[in-house]
Amino acid sequence: MSPKAETYNGWANWETWNVALWLNNDEQTYRKMRSLRPFTPQKAKIVVRHLFPSGTPDMRPGGRFPYYQFVDWQEIAADFNEE
Repeated sequence: MSPKAETYNGWANWETWNVALWLNNDEQTYRKMRSLRPFTPQKAKIVVRHLFPSGTPDMRPGGRFPYYQFVDWQEIAADFNEE
């Protein structure tokens, strides 16, 4: 189970919401993600790990981050596949 709440702001959990937040709130990152469509869950995971290899800034307490294992990659992929 995720270390944060099970659902968060309409997303599957805090980790999924946090990744979506960082992807959608920076115009350059958002445009990059949109240019790489279509996404599968696996592709979304690879791209996000490339963009944030140590996790998002919110996921780096003490330099360790287990949070990517809790991200709903299907939900991230679906978000960027929407027109």
